Amino acid sequence: MSTFEENRGLKDYYYIVDGTLRMSVPEGTSGSQKREWTVGNKSGVKYEMVHRSITGVLQNVTLFEGETDGKKYRTLQLYFDADSNLRTPVISINTDSRYADDIMKCLPNLSIGDEINVRPFSFTPPDRDTKITGVAITKQDSSGNFTLKVPNAFVKITEEDGVKKYTNLHGFPEPTEDDRDDWKLFFTKQNRWLVKYVRENVIPRFSVEN
Repeated sequence: MSTFEENRGLKDYYYIVDGTLRMSVPEGTSGSQKREWTVGNKSGVKYEMVHRSITGVLQNVTLFEGETDGKKYRTLQLYFDADSNLRTPVISINTDSRYADDIMKCLPNLSIGDEINVRPFSFTPPDRDTKITGVAITKQDSSGNFTLKVPNAFVKITEEDGVKKYTNLHGFPEPTEDDRDDWKLFFTKQNRWLVKYVRENVIPRFSVEN
C-alpha cells in the first residue's frame, strides 16, 4: 500500500494592504497581481495573491518581534486551521497599524476553536477626504452566515434618551486635555496599551488553551 508523508508545518503568511489580505508569491504565479511599492527611499515590485477575507478556525495568537535593516518591528499573528493542502494560514501584521488595533480590541472576546471571518477594509466615504481603514471580525449566525460582529471588548455602549453613551472598560486609555492637542501621540499610547494588554492577558490564555 502506498503512503504519503504529509506536508505538515508549512505556513502561508498574509499581510494587509489597502483593505485586502495578501500573500507574496513568485512572479508568474497563476492568479497573482503585481504591485509596486515604496517605503522611505526603497521601492520594488511584489507579486501577490489577493483576498477580501479569510474564514477559518482560530488556533493561536502570538506577538513576534524581529529586526530588518537595523529597525526593530513587532507583528501580531493569528493562526488558523490548516487548509486542504495542509498549509496553515497566518495573518501577520505590524502592531502599530489601525488594522492591528481593530483585531486586538476583539481578541478578549475570542477563543481557540472559534470559527471566524476576518475582513479588512479601506475606503473613502463621499463626505470625507481621508480613508477609513480597519478590520471586521464576525462569527456565524443561526443560518451559518458570518453576520455576528465580534464586539470591541474595551468599550461598553449604552443608549439613554436616544443618545449613545460610550464607556471604556478594563482601563482602556481615555484622552486627557493635553492629549486633545496631539491626537497622533494619544493613539500611539493607546496602541502601546493594547499591545501590553494582549501580551499579558490574551496570549497566555491562548497558550493554556493550546
